[in-house]
Amino acid sequence: MAINPVLAQDIHTKQLLPYCANDEYLLMHRPQTRFSVKIGMQYLKGRGDTFLTTHRIVFIKNRDKGFSEGFSSISMPFSNLDDPRFRQPIFGSNYLEGTIRPVADAAIPLRDTGKFYICFDGGCAMFLKGFYMYYARVRNNSNAVMHAHPFSNAPETRSAFVDPDDPTHVYLTQPETVSAEDATAEGSADQNNADQENRRQVDANTAGHATTTASATIPFLL
Repeated sequence: MAINPVLAQDIHTKQLLPYCANDEYLLMHRPQTRFSVKIGMQYLKGRGDTFLTTHRIVFIKNRDKGFSEGFSSISMPFSNLDDPRFRQPIFGSNYLEGTIRPVADAAIPLRDTGKFYICFDGGCAMFLKGFYMYYARVRNNSNAVMHAHPFSNAPETRSAFVDPDDPTHVYLTQPETVSAEDATAEGSADQNNADQENRRQVDANTAGHATTTASATIPFLL
């Protein structure tokens, strides 16, 4: 795990995104999540978006007044993530938990192994299915390389079937991004509201190109 990894920014929505390496692809992001991690006596937590790539989970806090307090984002490579378990308590939100080891060559590595929790407000089946699939691929073959986006062979309609109760956003194509070198600078509540509004507008514009059904089936998850 690494604190405040390099981020990118969507040129259309201005949303902060994980900066993907040459062989890494952004798969989906799940808004409305709560993240916490305990490392020794240190405890970090925040609300924001949880992103899934072909190689890792990246949590990015909401860009409000607390954006830069303690940390602004956290990267958890699958190769350093152990014993992930999904919990469904009788009371409270469903959550994913596991242990995460430090990334030795990270700019801001953690000193010790930590215990993390990702809580989901609402459905999360799409995110979990994608996570467990790509987590298994990396752990079974740590040298695996992705030569193309998983959706590259998807139908021309670019349609997807998603659970209407699951707000997970699937990236059928990679977003256009620019560098976000100032990603760790403190944001503002107004900027956070603007980001959310831009996101809603983009989702509304693309809604006509996607089919929604209660049974989740997406090409790269088959």
